[in-house]
Amino acid sequence: MLSIIAEHFLKIWYNNYMKNILILIALLLLGHFFGIKGLYYSTSYFDDLLHFFSGVMLAMLAFYFFPKIKIKTSVINILIFILIIVVFWEVHEYFWYTFLSPKYKLPTLQLGTADTVLDSIDAFTGGIAYMFYKKRHNFK
Repeated sequence: MLSIIAEHFLKIWYNNYMKNILILIALLLLGHFFGIKGLYYSTSYFDDLLHFFSGVMLAMLAFYFFPKIKIKTSVINILIFILIIVVFWEVHEYFWYTFLSPKYKLPTLQLGTADTVLDSIDAFTGGIAYMFYKKRHNFK
């Protein structure tokens, strides 16, 4: 019974693919807003959770914008796509921390090199998890 409900939910999810990407982007931005307001510092896993789902969202975007990508050959392509976006995001966090945060007394986003590496690993893990999910459910 539970598998039938899950399969029905997955079909609805896949049929509204771009809408779901936009919802995920909105949730990530909302999460980032609450993170800046204090959740990044008070909840240890909050940053990891957001970066994981950003990897999921980036993999979804890659499959949406590049529909000819095949699951069997997509791992490297998706990881490169995620890497490019993650590098830009981490550079954004670095510049925020280095230039904007001290000058305008804004909250710190970058917590050091270990945070940058862990954020990247989280995003890659989210992207890979989505690829396994997509392969498991045989979505084209």
